[in-house]
Amino acid sequence: MLASRSVGTIFASFGLTASCSHLNPPARDVRDTKERQAMIRKGKPMRNEISRATSCALAVAAMALMPGIAKAEEGDKNWQVRLLGSYVITENGADQVRVNGTAVAGADLATSNPVIPALTVTRFVGDNIGIELFCCFARVDVDGRGALAGADVARATFFAPVVTAQYRFGPRSGPQPYVGAGAQALFFFNERARLGGFTRAKVKTAFGPTLQAGIDVPLGNSFLINADVKKSFFSTDATLTGGSSTVNADNIKLSPWIISAGVGFRF
Repeated sequence: MLASRSVGTIFASFGLTASCSHLNPPARDVRDTKERQAMIRKGKPMRNEISRATSCALAVAAMALMPGIAKAEEGDKNWQVRLLGSYVITENGADQVRVNGTAVAGADLATSNPVIPALTVTRFVGDNIGIELFCCFARVDVDGRGALAGADVARATFFAPVVTAQYRFGPRSGPQPYVGAGAQALFFFNERARLGGFTRAKVKTAFGPTLQAGIDVPLGNSFLINADVKKSFFSTDATLTGGSSTVNADNIKLSPWIISAGVGFRF
């Protein structure tokens, strides 16, 4: 009975004496005790009581492990997706604008600053390391400045993926600031010349390094809100053609700031 009483004592420490009350049986009369001793001498141990004691011990062990299991399940949410609204601010300006090979004094170009929807997917490696893919599509307008002021030069659509490796401060269970570094590519398509007399436009693909900082704030039930800033560094070239004329814009400075905010979900 010593083993049964010990298990009953353990169960009582978890507030479960009612579930295993058989482990702490009430005092019995002498006749009952003698009958039990006689059963043991005849080789008939109280298997049912031992079995119940074993079951209760297993239940206690399972309950003791439950907090760790729940914590592990929470920590296993190693993927995160976010839907963001992003404001893209470019630096603008070209080194020079040439018409049929001749530089045009005072001519310059500027690109629009679109507000775009964006999606991110992050894979966590532990609590503090994340690999993020940011992607978006947007349309950008190229306008003239200086000697070309007021000219509607071109329009293009771009795909602008960014991949960054992040270091995150603190556990994912609370607000988690992070910093990151990586690279961005800018792929242009559907380019259209809009300057009078020109029929075709081509904008060169751009690549460059990216820095990042932001914060994720959990809301509960795996949802979160996010604020994020990225800074990329690159430029591109553009060409317009029409008939026998060609306009080249060399080294158009883009190097955008990408300022984002939105909601996310971890799974």
